[in-house]
Amino acid sequence: ADQMQFGCRLFHKDDEGRVSHESYKTICMYYTGGEREESLVQVWAALDPENKGYVDGDALEAELLRTGLEEEQNPLRRPGESMDDSKLPLLFGSPEWKIIMPLFRAIQCGLRTTPPDCRERAMDVNGIIIWEYEPAKFAELRKVFGLTPDKYLQSLGIRNLIASLLLADLAIPKPLSATGKSGGYFFMAHDGSLIVKSIMENEAMNLIECLPSLLQHFKTYPNSLITKFCGLFKSSEGDTWFIVMQNVMPPNVSVKTVYDLKGSAYHRSTPMEKRTSPFSALKDLDLPEPLVLVDQQEHTLLMSQIERDAAWLETQEFVDYSLLVMIAVPRDDVPTSQSVAAEGWKCFHSRGQERFYIGVIDVLTKFNAIFALATKVKNELHENPSWQPPPQYSKRFVAHMQENVFRLEG
Repeated sequence: ADQMQFGCRLFHKDDEGRVSHESYKTICMYYTGGEREESLVQVWAALDPENKGYVDGDALEAELLRTGLEEEQNPLRRPGESMDDSKLPLLFGSPEWKIIMPLFRAIQCGLRTTPPDCRERAMDVNGIIIWEYEPAKFAELRKVFGLTPDKYLQSLGIRNLIASLLLADLAIPKPLSATGKSGGYFFMAHDGSLIVKSIMENEAMNLIECLPSLLQHFKTYPNSLITKFCGLFKSSEGDTWFIVMQNVMPPNVSVKTVYDLKGSAYHRSTPMEKRTSPFSALKDLDLPEPLVLVDQQEHTLLMSQIERDAAWLETQEFVDYSLLVMIAVPRDDVPTSQSVAAEGWKCFHSRGQERFYIGVIDVLTKFNAIFALATKVKNELHENPSWQPPPQYSKRFVAHMQENVFRLEG
């Protein structure tokens, strides 16, 4: 009950603890389709049978608690509509909700003003402190990515968070089976464009340290495949660090296969029992043959950009990164007006309708003394293990992608 009360604080209440119909509509403003609109009306009618225009806040809380927001119980889900099996529902009052709601609200507040010399700031959200790091530099990065404040807010603003929850559109994606190493928090914006992920403190420090150089790298090479980091935060709830980053693929495609590639052969195959969905990332030894690109210009661009990105990662002494390749096709239910090209995601074309969405991920691990010792031991015990010093890792990574992973048709 106390967790539900925490979630319901987002509804504006008057001095008598009532929620107005207008406040309810504002929160639920983002919906689509006649059936959903009718469901919204039915929910309010059940809460306000006498059409007073307001309901008691406690009664609203009780109704939300009673109906729930899971797929089977949600009155706002279309009949026959099912939750994507790559996701889990995010519920009001859940531990995940208590983590993500203050973070999204802090993001919204932080967008109002960002002094150009701001390095760190803190915001109190219902007793939870959210620290934002290097907001000015990340604002500049988002500008390079073409992510305007309005688009950023549309994806992660608190108003859309609530609306999406009421429509059961917001969920917790399950981490890709081969890349979700930390077991931490992993959220996706309601429109699928951005990902919010918990990271270790040392990774956060590494990101802060390399940020000026990373910004310059993206300005020089706007087609860089390196993860597009959009923000860095820390929550007092669990003393947890979060990064906001752009999704490698747009939301309007259907994924067929995912590969997580490093260039090593040691332990680089995904067990059959873990291949449970198209999002179960396969590894280097699972790639049966090179992936075919049909456009020579795209092939040249991809090969050169992999080389440039690996060179930058080497200068920062980063290792253990991967090339994430998502093989996808356009979804049949997406209008032409919402084409992939219009969304700003770079894709590489293969045969037929297949497209490759590619990113260099897990880039925040530095090669330190402990890593060096572990690498020395592994090299003595195994042939071509994943861990290598930065120059060797970068060289092997580039060679593997150019020689074994991609080829030009013909």
